[in-house]
Formats: sequence, structure tokens, C-alpha cells
Amino acid sequence: MIKNIGIIGGSGKIGTTFKKAFESVGLNVMVTDHKTKDQENDLINKSEWIILCVPIDKTLEVFDSIKNKIRKDQV
Repeated sequence: MIKNIGIIGGSGKIGTTFKKAFESVGLNVMVTDHKTKDQENDLINKSEWIILCVPIDKTLEVFDSIKNKIRKDQV
């Protein structure tokens, strides 16, 4: 069962909405954004699901920066 969700770009409108929704059903949620990028590795290591909530023009760039850090058992 999923318990830990990581949201990259989670301080914006969409990320905040996802965070509230996941927390409302008892999930643990970690959030990073451009100001807390140094915490991104910790988020990736602790999360079963990783959600990108970044501007569309940054999505590929962010995915490229994390793709080699994601485990095979993560979504």
C-alpha cells in the first residue's frame, strides 16, 4: 500500500491541491520546489510515488534531472 508521496513543484496551485488531497486520506507527503531543490534526493528516496507539478515547459527538464534517481518500484 502506498504511504509516501513526493511532489516536485508542490508549492504551486496544483501541487498544493494534490498535497491536501493525499494528506486528507492519511498519506505522508513531501514537497520540493525550486527553492528547496536540495531536498529533492531525500524526497525521491523516501517516496513510493513521485508527482511532477511543475510548469509544462519545465517538465522534461525536471524529469531528465531525476530519471536516473528513480527506482523501478516507484511510480
